[in-house]
Amino acid sequence: MFFHHKNYDTPDKCDPTEMKRIISLALASSLFIANADDQDALNIAREVFSRACSRMTNRTNTSIRLIHQFAKHPEKRNSLPEIYSNVTRYPVVHAQIEKANLTEAKELCQEDRTKQMIDEMAKALDNQARTEYEKINYSYRLYLHQYGIDEKKIRPDELYQRAAVVIPERHFKGPLPSSVVNEKMSEEYRDWMAENEANFGSYSLSKQYEIINLMDGNRSLLRIRDIVSCEFDETGIEFVFRFAQELERLGLISFKIGQT
Repeated sequence: MFFHHKNYDTPDKCDPTEMKRIISLALASSLFIANADDQDALNIAREVFSRACSRMTNRTNTSIRLIHQFAKHPEKRNSLPEIYSNVTRYPVVHAQIEKANLTEAKELCQEDRTKQMIDEMAKALDNQARTEYEKINYSYRLYLHQYGIDEKKIRPDELYQRAAVVIPERHFKGPLPSSVVNEKMSEEYRDWMAENEANFGSYSLSKQYEIINLMDGNRSLLRIRDIVSCEFDETGIEFVFRFAQELERLGLISFKIGQT
């Protein structure tokens, strides 16, 4: 709804019936989790695993379509090595995210055997990541042959290399609405955003919100870009870097240098 998660989201605009439904659903979920046994934990893990496999397959299909899109258009082929380099990282990135979701079910377990079964599911996601990588790699080489394209290795530019080692860390806890940040953005950044909006992909506000959430002091800007691209669509590294620089200017984050 229009008012959700905005400064207009005040009690007088809440729908009592909707609130009752939300509270009932939240209560039912809380009671189920609070009383869950090992069989419940295993059922949850199986559902999470099944949906994770589906999401990983869908992400690979999106990656293959993207490769094809850049391969068949001569004017886009110069960017094909970068696109290929990006999408071949996604299976591992995606598997790590899904494994973290899956292993949370272990907190409901009492028996070691149940925990081991969930660990085996997590290993299976690693195996699927390798399968998804092979599907992407095979499709890439198939399109190179189909369109008579010589394979070229990506040559990371300076911005790409910096993004691989620069690690942002937040100076605050919890999420920060992108609307709050945008109100304090410099004119220079606003102008740059307006001029380059077509290069960011879709969901720019949602991406900003997620980028902030991922700044935990452990992930590089490049890894953050990869996660956001997995979740939404291809996201330019310059967009992530410039946004992070603006957050640093506002004193909301700081940078440290890691290793590639």
